[in-house]
Amino acid sequence: MPRFTVRVELFGEADEDQYKSLHKKMQAKKYFRVIKGREDWYHLPTATYDHSAKTSASTVTNEVLTIAKSVWKDSGVLVTEASRISWKGLRKATASEVKEFTS
Repeated sequence: MPRFTVRVELFGEADEDQYKSLHKKMQAKKYFRVIKGREDWYHLPTATYDHSAKTSASTVTNEVLTIAKSVWKDSGVLVTEASRISWKGLRKATASEVKEFTS
């Protein structure tokens, strides 16, 4: 199943409440702010999401832009279909954070 890394930007004066709303709506559609490594889970950078779906990057882009614009009218989205993902320096997520961010 294709895996996507998604980044959302709410331009202008968006504040913490708008980003909280975005996170909640994204999570409801299975876009998660944590990513699974070999053994541990890690927090992704702010407004970056991991998503797996049997669809195209274009479809993901359209879906995410609709979600973002429901929170903030001036939004931008970047979607990358990832066959391999590498990272360093991300903060480990606790079991309770993983549960919170993936359920």
